[in-house]
Formats: sequence, C-alpha cells, structure tokens
Amino acid sequence: MFISIRQVTPAELESLLLSHGAVKDVAVVSKPDERRGELPTAFVVLKPDQSATQEDLQQFVAGTVYLAAQ
Repeated sequence: MFISIRQVTPAELESLLLSHGAVKDVAVVSKPDERRGELPTAFVVLKPDQSATQEDLQQFVAGTVYLAAQ
C-alpha cells in the first residue's frame, strides 16, 4: 500500500538530505513515472569516511517527511 502524505519539492529533499550526517552534496531531479507522473531521484555524494546506503537515506527522508506531515 502506498500512502501519499504530501508533495515535497526537490529543494526540500535536497535540504533534508544535506542534513544527514553522511551527506556532503546532493542534487534532486525528477524522473518520469507511469503511475504518478514523476518521481524524485537524488544523486548523493557522501562525506569522506562516511557511509550510508540507499535504503538508509530513503528511510531518513521518509521518516522526516512523514513526521512533518502529521
């Protein structure tokens, strides 16, 4: 099940991802999606000697966006 809480702009996602301790730089662009029209896609550069998986960053974003929408 997918629950859409609210729309988030690329700038909001970039700012949020930059607040993650392992992220040095990020760019968010939109990617075409048949069901939703478009989806955000992030290109992330990690800080030296830091690690974060795609899943780590997705959970970080999802948790923060969901909490902000409540």
